[in-house]
Amino acid sequence: TITSLKGISGFGFDLVRGTQTIDLIKSGFPAGKFLFAGVVDGRNIWANDLAASLSLLHELEALVGK
Repeated sequence: TITSLKGISGFGFDLVRGTQTIDLIKSGFPAGKFLFAGVVDGRNIWANDLAASLSLLHELEALVGK
């Protein structure tokens, strides 16, 4: 799997368009790796729901740590 590749220190995921990505992270994110989480829709950043983005970041922090 991609998470077992050697030499990779982090993974970046689009959590706005990737509707099942959060489920993949919940099923087991590798320890010792960085998570770069896209939580703002780059197609319209001004329409972002800041509270929802912050909530998602808190959820991710609980799953993978800081």
